[in-house]
Amino acid sequence: MAVRDRTRREGWTLLLLGGLACGGGDDGPSAWDPVVTVGDSGSTSGTLTEGEGETGADGTESGESCEPGQTGPCLCPDGLSLGQHECEADGMGFGACECEGDDSTTADPMPPLPAQICYLGGDRAGTTCLPLQAFYADLPVGYEYPASMLPDGQDRAPLGLVDIEGADPAMMLAPNFALDELARLEVGRWAVVQPHAVESLQAMRDQVGSIGVVDGYLSPAANAAMGGALYARHQYGDGFDLTPNAATIGELSAACTAEGGSAVEFATFVHCEWSSVPVDEDFFGPAPGAAPPGSDGAEVATGEDELPGHDAWIEPDGHQLWAPAVGFVEGEPRRVWTALDATGTELATGEGRSFEPPPGTAVVEVTVGGRLRRSFTID
Repeated sequence: MAVRDRTRREGWTLLLLGGLACGGGDDGPSAWDPVVTVGDSGSTSGTLTEGEGETGADGTESGESCEPGQTGPCLCPDGLSLGQHECEADGMGFGACECEGDDSTTADPMPPLPAQICYLGGDRAGTTCLPLQAFYADLPVGYEYPASMLPDGQDRAPLGLVDIEGADPAMMLAPNFALDELARLEVGRWAVVQPHAVESLQAMRDQVGSIGVVDGYLSPAANAAMGGALYARHQYGDGFDLTPNAATIGELSAACTAEGGSAVEFATFVHCEWSSVPVDEDFFGPAPGAAPPGSDGAEVATGEDELPGHDAWIEPDGHQLWAPAVGFVEGEPRRVWTALDATGTELATGEGRSFEPPPGTAVVEVTVGGRLRRSFTID
């Protein structure tokens, strides 16, 4: 394992062991610091600190920013049915859960979650299974997901989690991927690993040979401890950081895209996710609306508009050019350079943070992270 990968993993392991909090100290509160409460039954649950995502007696959620008029699914008072709530006009939270019928008895019933989730398995028979625990609205401490912001529900919180505590970590979820590669017990007892993503991972491996998994599933607490994005797909069981052992970064990225995924290229690994494929309802319950574009299995188009919050540009640095980049919180993005003459003929290519164009170059192009494409004209 590369030093960078080992350091990253050890870093978040220490943060988890230290209380799963980051950003604390005298300067302000920690980035993730749930309060544990004990109910009448003695069970524990995580709640946000005062003023952050509190729920009133009328079922109104406050303190979670949202877009005014935005709607989303919610759990009805009967605890078994799905209703709908709407973001308040001030954008500071959702209103009460609206369910059909005064007593919610006529609302659409929440389909019961299955008792287990089954995977491709080492024999590709689809009969390798893990037990699934239904939590609905009461996820364990450390699994506090952000409020869903997408109308198609692709970022909604899971209603169930697989229990990996008693499972064999060497269990093969696919011919070349073991359980402890995709969901590590040191992150927590519970996990989300979507079966369709595992099948796509195996299809990639069949194409490009051996693949190493840097990071698989991360609970919201573990993701926050690592400094991950709020809606990082590691939390939803369909996003993975991968290293190619028998191919190049570019070939691994292309394999991800060919399998309907979306790839971001880093210097030593590829982040591959299937965020445009409908999430598994066995984990997440029914979707609130229509399936998202690209859910028919067609190749997902890539482009800079699919990387919100990311940017890159080219700047001269003596005889060289370099490409600063922002938004790539997981590491240093991969940069691929091309030098073209005035007729558009390719003169040279290169890879790295900086590039020195050869004589006769008129235009330099760089692709950052495999997604952002920038050009620079040489006077």
